[in-house]
Amino acid sequence: MMRSRLMQLTVLLLLVGAIMAGLWGFFAGTGEYLESLGAARWWFLAPMAGLTVVSLGVRFIRWHYLLRRADVRVPVRANLAIYFASLLGLATPGHVGELIRCVLMKRRFGVPLRVTALTWFYERLFDVAALGLIGAVMVTGSMWGVMVLIAVSVVPIGVLIAMTARRVGVGPVVMRGLFGPATIAITLVMSLGAWALPGFLISLGLMMSVGESAAWMDGVGTLGLMSVGESAAWMDGVGTFASSTLVGNLALMPAGVVTTGSVAIMGLEEMGVGLALAAAVVSLTRLASVGVGVLMGVLGCGLMWAEARRAKEADPDRHFDEIADEYAQQFSSHVWDYLLDRKITLMTDHLGDREPAAQVGLDLGCGLGQQCGAMAARGYRVIGLDPALGLLRHARTDEVDVVNGDALRLPFADGVLDFVYTVGVLHHLEEPGMQERACAEVMRVLKPGGLFFVHETNPDNPLFRFYMGYVFPLLKRIDMGTERWLEPRFWREVAGLELATVTHFTFLPDFVPKWLLGPASRVERRLERGRLSRYSVHYLAAMRKPE
Repeated sequence: MMRSRLMQLTVLLLLVGAIMAGLWGFFAGTGEYLESLGAARWWFLAPMAGLTVVSLGVRFIRWHYLLRRADVRVPVRANLAIYFASLLGLATPGHVGELIRCVLMKRRFGVPLRVTALTWFYERLFDVAALGLIGAVMVTGSMWGVMVLIAVSVVPIGVLIAMTARRVGVGPVVMRGLFGPATIAITLVMSLGAWALPGFLISLGLMMSVGESAAWMDGVGTLGLMSVGESAAWMDGVGTFASSTLVGNLALMPAGVVTTGSVAIMGLEEMGVGLALAAAVVSLTRLASVGVGVLMGVLGCGLMWAEARRAKEADPDRHFDEIADEYAQQFSSHVWDYLLDRKITLMTDHLGDREPAAQVGLDLGCGLGQQCGAMAARGYRVIGLDPALGLLRHARTDEVDVVNGDALRLPFADGVLDFVYTVGVLHHLEEPGMQERACAEVMRVLKPGGLFFVHETNPDNPLFRFYMGYVFPLLKRIDMGTERWLEPRFWREVAGLELATVTHFTFLPDFVPKWLLGPASRVERRLERGRLSRYSVHYLAAMRKPE
């Protein structure tokens, strides 16, 4: 039923787009205008469209980021498909058709409509602020006065949205996440980047392609001008684009038809561009922005249906069983061996001089069993535990016993293990309280004085956090983008365990070539001893159960 309605909506919007294009040509079309279109370098649409896709990508990252701040965790791939499918709403008044994504997320993941709708309005508020700020600064050249003006006009709207959200039952966790100072600052930066990006990037590429003498920062407003062999001041161009887009959205016309184009044409005429040429420029720019956005919406519908079908066939509880072979092939051997040796050495240094064979440990979430094998090679008695039978098939060896089990219900008696370690596992426990429950289970099975080692990706490193949270789930089906990352300070307050040390280590990405590994590792050791150590890729938290 939902698929049929979306298909009808797609066809309807395509027809509306065709009618709008015809009306545009009828009212603006003269022989001179058509000649200008005929003379346009249509192949410029490719880089123009590329910049639109990049801009939409930034806006998706913003959407996914805001959902996470609202404590909504959904798979990145599925969220991307839903987001692009909702771009069909670009052709509706004020983009309100994009609210379809709220309905889709409710049906697919059970996310409350009030939360996603609040997030959507929050986005639109920052779009208005960013477009207004860019347009006014480019036209007036004064930043601080414009910022005050935007704040005076936008802040009351934000307050009204927040008050309305509270009235409809949006909880305090969501409100704190969305309206905190850090979230506001990051969202504003992403909004400015999403709308200014084409203006800051396109002219340099086009100038290099056609040898025009335009300033390298000629913006989106001059994007179409470059395609017909003209140039203009970049501030006027970007300002024209931003102000016309803002007016078109506020006028609540479908896709900003008439208003956006008319304002843009008037702006170009003020720059000394003839009417026919200005109309041609605006047509190319609109086709490369709204047109490409709607096309991405059509493609997004197909992607969304494919993701929904795949999710229906998959069992989330058997995720790692289903990807066991892919998981086994993901690691670059020399980097993995180097990292494995470092992790094992850090743990054995804590275990001290006691005879390894006299100590029994647990590899919690052993996966493929590399850590079990490495510990066994150093003489320790280690049992591997993992809920994924597919991974355990790779982990089972003569030296290591493996058990199928759950971190929340460990199949061991109280106080029988000398040490427990886990490597990149606990962030997969996504539900609130699950990580604390797993730690309580570990404390139960440890002997008094036993050690608990936690290896995790360091979320204090913003680049790696972004990569693991937004990029890696799109490249690999190992992580979903729903993980709950554990910051090093989390381990200061784990009930019943005493924090011994937190060690930050490794800065090297997994694609470092083998010939560079030696010199790069020496640089890495220096970084680990300096002030930048807190931004390492990994960390080890070592804790002890009280005697």
